[in-house]
Order: sequence, then structure tokens, then C-alpha cells
Amino acid sequence: RLPPLRWSVSIGNWIKFFQACMDTDTWSYLAEVKGEENITMHDIVAHFVKPWTRGTGCSIAGLLDDAQAQIETMVSHSYDGSVKETFSSVQSLV
Repeated sequence: RLPPLRWSVSIGNWIKFFQACMDTDTWSYLAEVKGEENITMHDIVAHFVKPWTRGTGCSIAGLLDDAQAQIETMVSHSYDGSVKETFSSVQSLV
């Protein structure tokens, strides 16, 4: 069991996770219904995080990397804001 300061996801894995979301039919459907700029973290949690982690006992971070590192930086986001906007901002960090 990892201590809280290791509950982390690298920026690279964070980007891979969102790219995986964007490559799905579910993303395409949400983009068609809501508009891609209107997909929020509420949508990500409901349509990707919960289904992909259900029954695993793991977070997305744990599923992406079983050797989670010590946290170096906290990146915050708005659950009501555009995921695409957040994704673009985080991508500019690498």
C-alpha cells in the first residue's frame, strides 16, 4: 500500500490516459452531443475513470504505473472546465 505522497501519475502517463480517452467511441459520442470543448472532468470520471477502474481496487494512476514516484508538483484543474483546455495546458509542460 502506497503512502499518500506517492499517489501520483507522471505527466507523460496523464497525457497517455487522456489520449486513450480521446481515442474511444465514447469520446466521439460526447464530442458530438456536447461539443468537444464542453467535455469536463465530470464526464471523464463517469465515462472513463469509474468504468476503467471498477473492480480493480486501483486508481487510474495505479493502473498506469505500479511504481508511482514521490509527488513533485500538484497540478489542479476545474471539474467544470474544458478537458481539452486542461489537456493542452498540461501538454505544453513537456
